[in-house]
Parts: sequence; C-alpha cells; structure tokens
Amino acid sequence: MLPPVQALPPALVWECVHRPALVIPQDRPRLELRDPDRPEGPPVIVEFDKMTWDAAERIHRLSGNVVATYETLRLTSAEAEIDDTKKIARFRTGVTVVEPDLGTLSAEEITIRYAKTAEGGQEGIATGIVMDVFEGHFEATELRMRQGRFEMRGAKITMCDRENPDFLIGIDRISVVPERNAFARDAYLQLGRSVRVPVPFFNVGLNPQQTGFQLPQPDMGENFELGYRWRNVLQLSSQSAFLYEQNGKLDEEPYVNAQLAVTTKLRKGSEAKRMIAIRNEDRERFLNGYWDNVTTLTPEQEAESLSQDEIDFFVGRTTNFRTSARPGDRERMEREWYVGAQAAGDFGGLLAQANIRYGSIRSRDTLIEDERFEAFSTLLLPEWPLSDGLSLRVRADAAAFAGEASAYGWVRPMVGLISRPRPGITFSLGYFQAVDFGDALFNADRLYSEHGLHFRADFDLPATDISLLLKYDFDKADLYDVEVSVGQVAHCIRPFVTYRKFPGSFQFGFTLRADKLFDALKRKSAKQSGSDGE
Repeated sequence: MLPPVQALPPALVWECVHRPALVIPQDRPRLELRDPDRPEGPPVIVEFDKMTWDAAERIHRLSGNVVATYETLRLTSAEAEIDDTKKIARFRTGVTVVEPDLGTLSAEEITIRYAKTAEGGQEGIATGIVMDVFEGHFEATELRMRQGRFEMRGAKITMCDRENPDFLIGIDRISVVPERNAFARDAYLQLGRSVRVPVPFFNVGLNPQQTGFQLPQPDMGENFELGYRWRNVLQLSSQSAFLYEQNGKLDEEPYVNAQLAVTTKLRKGSEAKRMIAIRNEDRERFLNGYWDNVTTLTPEQEAESLSQDEIDFFVGRTTNFRTSARPGDRERMEREWYVGAQAAGDFGGLLAQANIRYGSIRSRDTLIEDERFEAFSTLLLPEWPLSDGLSLRVRADAAAFAGEASAYGWVRPMVGLISRPRPGITFSLGYFQAVDFGDALFNADRLYSEHGLHFRADFDLPATDISLLLKYDFDKADLYDVEVSVGQVAHCIRPFVTYRKFPGSFQFGFTLRADKLFDALKRKSAKQSGSDGE
C-alpha cells in the first residue's frame, strides 16, 4: 500500500499541458494524472520502473511493475501507455484491479479516459475480464465504467465455484447504478448443463428506499389458490415514495392498492436504510410478529420493522381487498379514498409505532359502508434477560374503529419467553389474552383469536434452517394454525418451502446465494466515477 501522497518526496507531476512531465529522481518514479476541469479532485497516481517519451505522438510508455492508484482502487500491469493529447491511459499485460469494497478483477486490457476531451468524458473500459466479488464470479467481454454507472457486455455470472456450476446467468448487456438498480436485457438462467430459461429483461433494485420496477410473481395464497402478486415502491424524491401493489387469481378482479407517502425525515441516497413503509392492516394482521408469522425470521427482524424513528403522511385508494385471518367468511372490501399519518420511534429501547387513518370503507358483499377513523398501534419492550440464554419479551397491539355506524376496539398484550440453549437454536413461547369493546361493523375488525398460546422453534444450522410455529386458541380449544418454513443450502442454491395452515398459504422456490454481493452494491457509493451519487 502506498503512503499518503503528501508524505512522499516531490514526484513526477503530470501537468496536463503541452509538454511532457519531468522525471524527478526517487526510489519509484511516478506520474500524477489530474483532470484539468477538476484540479482539486484526487489524482490517479501511476508508479513504474522505466519510461520512454515519444515526442511525436506525445505518449509516455511505461514498463516494469506499473501500479496505478485512485483513492481505494489499485491497478497493476506489466506495461502502460499514457497519451498526453487524448488524455487516455492504457494498461496491458497481466492487468489486475483490486477494490476493497468489491473484489479483484483481471483483464486483457484496461483503458482509462481521465479527463474530458472532444472525444468524450471520463470513463474506464476493460476487455476480456474475469472478476470475483464476494460469492459472485463474473466473466465479460467488456466492462465500461462512466458517469456514476458501469455496464457489462457478454457477461456470465454465477455464485458457484464448481467447474460446472449449479446455475449461471448469461446477459447480453447489463447496466448497474450503485445504490439504484441493475437492469439487464436478453438474459437467461442456466440450471446445470442443459436447462436454460430465457429472461427478456430484469430490474433489480439496489436502493434500500425502493423496489424499482418488478415483474409479477406467481403466488399460492389463502385456500391454496394459484395466483400472482405484484408490488412496486418507487422513490419520487428524498422524502416521498409511491406504492402500487396488486394481488389476485388469474380469473378474477385483482386487489389493488395505490398509495403516496411523504416522510418528515430528510433522506439522502447514501444515508437511506429503509424504504418508506406504511403499515397496512387490511389483509393480514401481525405480519411482522415473531410469534405470529413464520416468515419473520428473528426477534431482531421484528424490532427492525418497528424502529423507523420518523413521521409519515400518506393518501391512497384500495379496491377489492380480501381480509385474511379473520373470523367468519372472508370479506371483500373497498376504500374509495383514505388519508393518514404514521409515527414510530425508539424510546430508550421501547419501540412504538402508531398508525391513524381516515376514509371511506365499504363491504362489496353486504353493501355496508361508513366513513371512519381507524387507529393501530404496537409497543415492543426490549428483551429482559432472566438467566444465561433465557429472556422475557413483551409486545402489545391495539386497534380502534370509530365512525357514524359503530365504534369498536381491542387490545392484545402478549408476553413470552425466548430460550437460546446454543447458537443457532431458539425456542420461544408467547401467551396473550385480548380484550375488546364496542360493536364491530365488519368481521374484518375483530381478532380471530382473543386468548391463545403460540410456540415457536428455530434451527439455524450451517446448511439448513427450519422454523416451526404452532398456534393454539383456548376459547375454541383448537390448534388452529401450523406454520413451517424449511430452507436447505444446496451448494450455491437455497431451495425453500413455507407452509401456513391459517390463513392457508404455500410458497416454494429457490434463492441464488448472493447476499454479500448485493449488500455491497447497495451501500457502494458511485463517487469514484465523478458522480455525486444522487
């Protein structure tokens, strides 16, 4: 690693004028390449053993352990050429690039345009590349980096280290904007040696504030009916987002929810930790509850969902939504319009979230309708350690409904124990006794269970993760819900299956193991490209 520039003796300085740089004798001669339009910006520092100057072509030819550094990026090669006229540096023979946040790249040749000229702006082009980034192995005919983004052509990507990988993604062209998205055309997914599935395009969101434009996904929902789901969150500004979600079966009118949300908290692209998420109680309640939903993997994930520490305002419209996990038959409801506010925060370890909404609501089955206030709140206390590996946890939820037709509410406190006998194994038990008051206008307002016991067991093993959730209702004397989630790592692919008896859903599929890679892309700043990252 080079010492700081200011600590070095006077060096060879590339002045970007109409004369070659002068060589100042020192242990390792070097050049400093600067953009004349941004002289205050960090330079590209190039070290070498030997140099020749072609006065006619105005080209420096470098050889012998050529090393170029730009901030945290380090490039090495056997030889290089620096064109003083075109402001282009070319590196050839044994070219490697190391970027600490991502990984190592090797290439046949790398060309860097380090200053804007009549022929174009700043950019870097690498040909014949092979790159290893966390779990990912990339090969491409060309990689081009410019203006806050990078593009690859003729790319092949896998997260497997086998000679014949379990899966491989081939892409004709992919464009990646760090902290925003990765967009690809004419791609395919190859499983094993022979199965190839074409993918016309895909768009993967890298901004934690939004999903980007997603494709509809198949889904098997309540009563195990085959359908689809589609959810998109688009960031409109640093403090606002638009949500569009749609669910349904292929032969019926879909559920649609459109919502505009604005937060009072200023969010910059490089500082965002989460999207603006508005609580929605219309379909299934307690979706983020560790003792209520097997897809909430850990108590820490439950706490994260409640710790937004901001105030949000929202407006929206919902059509044909079916309430889920409620008593009686499923009701189809509509909201012509609604407005509301949501607040959340961390008060010395006590997490609190409140959501207030006002608007119209109508049952499509009974034609009952009303305009009313609705309020939902959650309190989550920090875990209270009782002994080594054993802790107490308390959560309380409440809801209230007030309109011209009726007034109704309920409170559901839950207290439980969490035991962690050894790393990767968790057993927990939650008990609740709810109370309600008033008269409910819809069955959707009521709780399915008001007095129950929930047991959960989680096994997070090196290659296997298993979660089991059992729910027993004392009033009905019924084990009304059994939920199971199983994931099994098969080298670089993780097949999974999730079953829920109530409200009745079954999901299966597989994930490609690239967690560390996408986490790095989500937090990676585009500053090295000269962009401000916004």
